Amino acid sequence: MIRKSASVLAVLWVGILLVAQSMFAASDKFPELEQPVFVQDHADLITSQDKDEMAKKGQKLQDGTDSDILVMTMKSIGQTPKEDYAYQAGRHYKVGDQKHSRGVVILVNLDNGNEYQNRGIQVAVGRGLEGVLNDAKVGALIDDNFMPYAEKAGQTDNKEKQKAYYSQGITQLYNAIWKEIAKAYGYDGEKFTEDTPKAQNQSEGDGPFSLFGIIFIIIIIIIIISIKNGGGGPPRGGGRRRDNTGTWWVGTGGFGGGSSSGGGFSGGSFGGGGGFGGGGAGRGF
Repeated sequence: MIRKSASVLAVLWVGILLVAQSMFAASDKFPELEQPVFVQDHADLITSQDKDEMAKKGQKLQDGTDSDILVMTMKSIGQTPKEDYAYQAGRHYKVGDQKHSRGVVILVNLDNGNEYQNRGIQVAVGRGLEGVLNDAKVGALIDDNFMPYAEKAGQTDNKEKQKAYYSQGITQLYNAIWKEIAKAYGYDGEKFTEDTPKAQNQSEGDGPFSLFGIIFIIIIIIIIISIKNGGGGPPRGGGRRRDNTGTWWVGTGGFGGGSSSGGGFSGGSFGGGGGFGGGGAGRGF
């Protein structure tokens, strides 16, 4: 009995260490937020005018609907698949409102000239907006609004023209997504007339669990697995997997990562959500 209890405690301790390792690794993977928080242009692809326009519209959308859109450009995200990085960024920065997780992340990754065959765009949709922006619709919006400009950018070696094309494509996609969300909230050109999105066709997420809640749930799962396996560790092929950064993480949606830092346009910040379960679409270019 003592030996079995010791085995269970050892498994619990390993589980806690794995959660802590995942959280610290995630913090290192994502840059600190810059102002305005709605546009994080680390790859210098967006003109000042377009950045300012998106920041203003982002604040207006958040004020009227509690929804957030994060635009993020990166020179490289390493070997992490862009679809994983996009929704992990949504969790880390807590994009979307805390109650319903109504957030969107638009990620453009240049991948240092396609170093890891990972260059492309990914749009991650929070659980509270999946009824408004389903995967097929997001894919169509990317194809219609961003990809034509990405193709033009790839056909020129002129850096200024490349930036102009990327900026135009990102802004046009942003505006298309903004309009879809605004329409769902009954936007009449001046104000939002609906408290909840009209196109909602599936249950919204309940928002992110607290950190302690996540650890508690993982501990319970580990205990159950440990008991079933006679005190041993988790079976092979279990619910954990390792991404290409070498970090173990549990593949469940709906929790936020580290806290967002800094304010945004007009003093704004993200809503404290982060409930991203893998909805959205992406394209390579």
